[in-house]
Amino acid sequence: MFNRKMVFNLVVLLLISFTITLIAPVSASASEEVINIDIAREIANGYLQKFAGKDNYWSNSQAGNSSMLYLIDGQSGVYLFDVLNNDKIVGNIIILATKDRTPFISLSTQDFSKLLVQVEDKVHKTLVDNQKIANPRYIYGGQFLIAVEYTIVENDKEVKKVLFDI
Repeated sequence: MFNRKMVFNLVVLLLISFTITLIAPVSASASEEVINIDIAREIANGYLQKFAGKDNYWSNSQAGNSSMLYLIDGQSGVYLFDVLNNDKIVGNIIILATKDRTPFISLSTQDFSKLLVQVEDKVHKTLVDNQKIANPRYIYGGQFLIAVEYTIVENDKEVKKVLFDI
């Protein structure tokens, strides 16, 4: 009934389909409801409590300051929270900003605010005489791609937009 080649092709097709659904980027349509920042903070703190039970590094940690990271199309993407322990940043947690998928995305020991300062320093080094940076917009392209889009302004006029990955 089925030959080996047909079965093999079917298995490969199924694996490719499954892989595509796993790596599809996070996206939000205009109809998807954005989660309130306070609810997102509660979700982040709930996940931090779960991780604290498995790893002492996260004990007594809580979600601190947050930033909205947008998708390339401008839609709300994720909330990035500083993770605080005794008022010291010990990492960050990313929570999806819409209700369409599982809310938890990642937890890291990186200090995102330090990375932003480093990126901003790089941008300043590229500026010429009367130029300055304005309107930083944080962009989320997936778990391993976070970028900042800056507007370069010269004499109160927008010159260009630049994108730096973090």
